[in-house]
Amino acid sequence: KVNVYLPMPFIFACINSGVKLPSLNGSDALNSIDFKEVINLVEQGVVGELVSIESADGDTIKIFVE
Repeated sequence: KVNVYLPMPFIFACINSGVKLPSLNGSDALNSIDFKEVINLVEQGVVGELVSIESADGDTIKIFVE
């Protein structure tokens, strides 16, 4: 289990500058996330769990906003 905490200004800067996520083996679940939509939800003030995906390999990706 890995938890990664990133400040929203950093996320906004990455998305707005067109930074791509690093390519990872088995990252199909990660590639299916629409990060611009996640940012849109954050800007609207949505908090809590925004994304929950389980890959075919059983890996889970969750995105929370506090």
